[in-house]
Amino acid sequence: MCLSKRAVVLNQDGKQYIEGNILDLLRFRAVSARIRRSGGRTKGMPKRTAQQDKDFEKALIKLMEAGI
Repeated sequence: MCLSKRAVVLNQDGKQYIEGNILDLLRFRAVSARIRRSGGRTKGMPKRTAQQDKDFEKALIKLMEAGI
């Protein structure tokens, strides 16, 4: 919904969601859901690292400085 309103969207790791990568991310999500529904298991997310926190902070500051 946010992309359709031309908003800038960051994930928890500081990576930006854009029109070019959102379809692949949604496909991956759908495949994972199909695996879980059929009784399979998918790996959970590992614990956040300090580097991930720094990456998110850098991306957020960069966007704020750009005035977006």
